[in-house]
Amino acid sequence: MHSLCIDTAGYVKVWHYPTQQCVFTFDEKDRQPLALDFNSTYTHLFVAGSDCAINCYDFTTKKLIRKLQASESREHMDGHKNRIHAIRSHPTIESIFLTGGWDETIHYWDERAPHSQKHFSGPHLCGDALDIIAEHQVILTGSWRKYSTLQIWDFSTGELIKDAFQNNATSMLYCTKFSPKNFILCAGNDKNEAIIYDYSILQMVGGITDLENAVYCADTDVIRPNMIVGSAKNIFIVNDKSRIR
Repeated sequence: MHSLCIDTAGYVKVWHYPTQQCVFTFDEKDRQPLALDFNSTYTHLFVAGSDCAINCYDFTTKKLIRKLQASESREHMDGHKNRIHAIRSHPTIESIFLTGGWDETIHYWDERAPHSQKHFSGPHLCGDALDIIAEHQVILTGSWRKYSTLQIWDFSTGELIKDAFQNNATSMLYCTKFSPKNFILCAGNDKNEAIIYDYSILQMVGGITDLENAVYCADTDVIRPNMIVGSAKNIFIVNDKSRIR
């Protein structure tokens, strides 16, 4: 059982969770690593960062397999032009993943190809605010801005399906995730909150708000009905999603 963490000084560390020991370190000192994800079979690790590129590692051998990035073409946008802050692998298609970041584009990648296959424009991602809901064939994005924060897109076409808070924004979002039992988890600053919404009606059902500091990351526990929230100074565990605290 392993967990991974990014050090923006240029390292990705692999921790053995039961013993709390660091068992391997990926050297990324030539850039700032900013986002990572495994493919659907947990055999390959994708790491993106400040150089607008994605490194693909074989997780068994810990060797770099290939580097994916934009071409030098001025006619085609087949990769990012600014920092990548989010990666999300397709839950069932092993070679496919998405990325987003500061250049306000979401790119579709096939790890077997050196450049992105297609993209759509709109979301301004500054954190782990990208997710794929395979059962609905949609993409979730959370933008760090005061308008059009939470958006839902068609996976196949990249067309916008729902602009949930077009004029009445939530917090400026650093994190957006699809949670079990059809919920969406959103977290960010401005209101310094982590809120859970019902996916079907996009209404708030629980969370925590008005924290002392911005919320940069959040997730749900796969075993217990807990929400884990990371702010600038603290980690909170919320075990009652029906209440706003």
